[in-house]
Amino acid sequence: MFVCAGCQRELGALEFLHEVSVWWPELECGRRICAACGHREEVGLRPGVVELGYLYSAGTAHFARMWEQTLPGLGVLRGADGLRLRYAGEIWHVPVEQIG
Repeated sequence: MFVCAGCQRELGALEFLHEVSVWWPELECGRRICAACGHREEVGLRPGVVELGYLYSAGTAHFARMWEQTLPGLGVLRGADGLRLRYAGEIWHVPVEQIG
C-alpha cells in the first residue's frame, strides 16, 4: 500500500506505478503525479523495489533516496526510450524525458 504525500489517498501498488509518467535515466529516477491532487514526487524503480526521494543539485542534479519499499514481482527493464515495467500481469512503458 502506498499513500500520496499530497492528499493522503491510499493507492495500491499497480495504481501507484501507473502514475509514474516520465523517467530520467541520468538520475535513475522518474516522476509520479497523483491523479487525484496533482502532487508530484520523484521515484526510483528497481526490480522488486520502489524508492521515494527528491531531486537536489550539487553542481549537477542527483536523486536522494529517502525511503524504499520492496515490491515482489516488480520487473524493471531499462532501455534507451525509457522503462518497461511489469507488475501483476501487466506490462507498460514509461518514456524518457530529457532534463534541461
